[in-house]
Amino acid sequence: MIELYLSHPFAYRHQALRIEKRLEKNLDIELRNPFYQSFEKKHIEELDRQKQRLPEFRIEQLKMYGKGYFTKIVEKDLESIRETDGTLTLVPKAFSIGTFMEVWYAHSIGKPVFIIVYPKAGHHPWLQYCASQLFTSVPDFEEWWKSEYR
Repeated sequence: MIELYLSHPFAYRHQALRIEKRLEKNLDIELRNPFYQSFEKKHIEELDRQKQRLPEFRIEQLKMYGKGYFTKIVEKDLESIRETDGTLTLVPKAFSIGTFMEVWYAHSIGKPVFIIVYPKAGHHPWLQYCASQLFTSVPDFEEWWKSEYR
């Protein structure tokens, strides 16, 4: 079974989780979601329970755990990208530095990068450059995947 790293903005995590479940059900793939399948899962679930905003949450984490905690987050994400067969990246209108860094890293190490760009997000030259395949909707990706991998 093919396993893809699911790259997406933190603010989009709930929608990404729904998409993850849909794609795993409809396609023969496994998606590794960095927010819900890593050591950070308990922190994310706590954030969700408190309905806290990300900037405040990250500031609290920095105070509590120090910069080393952020290093651990990034290094774990990079390790996951190396371990998987490629990345599936969701690019909604929400801006995310981490998502774009993950796209670049996967591209730079030769991993396939499948990007779903929602119409309002536009088509940036860097996304076009890094994408192995670019789609404008989840159904478009599903249709393509079925034709290529079944």
